[in-house]
Amino acid sequence: MNIDYVIFLFLNSFAGSFFYLDFIFYFFASLLPYLFLFFTAFWALRNFKKNGLFSSPRRYPSRLRISSLINDVTQMFERSPGTKMNSLSSSPGGWEEIEHGADIGLRVEAETAEELLRNAACGMIGLLTDPTRVAPDRTRSITVEGADRESLLVGWLEDILWLFEVESFTPCSAGVVRLENGKASGQIRGERFDPRRHERRYAIKAVTWHNLEITRKDGVYSVSIIFDV
Repeated sequence: MNIDYVIFLFLNSFAGSFFYLDFIFYFFASLLPYLFLFFTAFWALRNFKKNGLFSSPRRYPSRLRISSLINDVTQMFERSPGTKMNSLSSSPGGWEEIEHGADIGLRVEAETAEELLRNAACGMIGLLTDPTRVAPDRTRSITVEGADRESLLVGWLEDILWLFEVESFTPCSAGVVRLENGKASGQIRGERFDPRRHERRYAIKAVTWHNLEITRKDGVYSVSIIFDV
């Protein structure tokens, strides 16, 4: 066999190997941007889930409001200091926002147990949305049962949270609350959720029982409520 022909075959196969190596290199290099986007999206979704963006009370599916996405992400990475909505003063009655680690809460006071539930509802509504942007066009009635006042309070707030998260009802205020025979009943005013007008402040997942105790001192009822966000 001619030595020149052997050298030609060797060089040709060598060059062919380089061609395939170049092809493999460029193929995987072209995948890098897509891999980067994939892992970035995976990381973001994992953090969204961890911080409650897709969570809802009572383990029911929550609607994902695209209009509030920026607000939710901002809360996720930078928790701003609590904003007082109806600060407690020297006179009894009202609520104020308090912080509790990564969660949020309310300090509520009232002269009667019924007013305490109403103030707690109004305070939680202020955590969920801006009530000044909500029209009181519709009324929803709520009735809950409980073994004690704390159970009634939790059930009352959870039902309001249910209206907001599941039924797309955006509340703006709480009406008269009645307590009798182990039941609490009242009316919630608001309207259907409109992403163009309604703000979502905190993505509250649940009303917790953490140190929850209604006390009465000098004729004033008070309670601290922590919400899981």
